[in-house]
Amino acid sequence: MIRLRRVAQGAMLAAMLVGVAMGAIADIRPARVSPAGAWAGQYHCAQGATALDLTITPAGRGRVRALFFFHALAGNPHVPPGCFTMAGRYDAAARSIALKPTIWLLRPAHFVWVGLRGTLGGAGGSMAGRIDGPGCTDFSLVRVDRTVSARVPAACRMERGAPTV
Repeated sequence: MIRLRRVAQGAMLAAMLVGVAMGAIADIRPARVSPAGAWAGQYHCAQGATALDLTITPAGRGRVRALFFFHALAGNPHVPPGCFTMAGRYDAAARSIALKPTIWLLRPAHFVWVGLRGTLGGAGGSMAGRIDGPGCTDFSLVRVDRTVSARVPAACRMERGAPTV
């Protein structure tokens, strides 16, 4: 009788552990993160490696707006600053973003605007993907705080009195 009770207790304990494990597995799913915020990194197009500061704001159910500010990197100092607004979509389940250009705010001579398609990585602290434009390949960004650098031209600032996207 004691042996039967121990077997029954063991079976109940095993069933409870399986239930806990199944519950934990059911709760493993990608975290829903937002792309909203400030991003910094670089992209590659015909002019070479170029610095990119991207500021994304929500625009309602799966829609986002952005400010695309590009400028020189130390290794490619001849890229002039420029910026334009963008609009697009963010798929939270796939963690993917697609943005298309909308309005030039500061356009350097001989530059064309580009779109981008990317995915948020890990806990939402990085983003990478493809630049849609002539002679372009990829981009990679990391999330940064919202501090505006003095190097940003007034037309490209996301602060009071500047264009909103």
